[in-house]
Amino acid sequence: MATNEYFTKFSLSKAQISELSVESRALIALSSHALNEVNVFLRMHLMSQHQETGQEPIDELINIQKNVILRNWSAKLFEFKKTLTEVAEATRAIKDPEVKDIVSGALVKFDEIFNTRGFGLAELLRKKATNHYDFFDTRGLVSDDVDMSIFLHDMQGNCVYPYGESVFFYRRLHREVEKIKEEDAASKLSESWIDWNIATTNWLSETHSLFLERLIFDKFPQIKQDESSVYLDPQLVAFTDQPTLPVISRRRPQ
Repeated sequence: MATNEYFTKFSLSKAQISELSVESRALIALSSHALNEVNVFLRMHLMSQHQETGQEPIDELINIQKNVILRNWSAKLFEFKKTLTEVAEATRAIKDPEVKDIVSGALVKFDEIFNTRGFGLAELLRKKATNHYDFFDTRGLVSDDVDMSIFLHDMQGNCVYPYGESVFFYRRLHREVEKIKEEDAASKLSESWIDWNIATTNWLSETHSLFLERLIFDKFPQIKQDESSVYLDPQLVAFTDQPTLPVISRRRPQ
């Protein structure tokens, strides 16, 4: 069954674009790029909430997929905040005073969600297990009691190596859990991580909206806009409460 979605398109003319400072355009490009990437990981997160099956290789694939999405989602959020901080600190390099002002305001709002366990875990995983790999730190996580099972499949994308996840992710998570002197600390830390991702995604979205409002919509109140309805094949649409991101791929029979 076909379906439709509705969009509002805002378009700037070349003359309007030329009125914006280079730094304004760069800032809008930055927040647009970051939010595009984060929205992809948010959709993937919503579509990957499969329940465990009780079958070891499938459950490993389910959990690894969830964790990889979460780690990369966190890393993108962290990278955007880090870049804004660099902009704010480059007082001499930034010439546009409005860019300085709105970036500073965005970082003040970020401080409200900064000091949480979720942020600490996101920062750690970005440095050690996502954007960067740390071999020497990993040496301290290796132990005899970690399962080294290997699951091979005739399609490379379906092979799974739980040992990597156990050492790089779960052992680091356990090390952080040990610092928390609370009952059910592992569950609370994981929830805090997801909560931080969601809160920071909301902050990024609000920050991007602020950049657009201050740098575009306030300057060009008569900006051209068009309403449109687009046809979608049902395969391109899914409800957010349905886990539709697969963990196994197959070749179509000949």
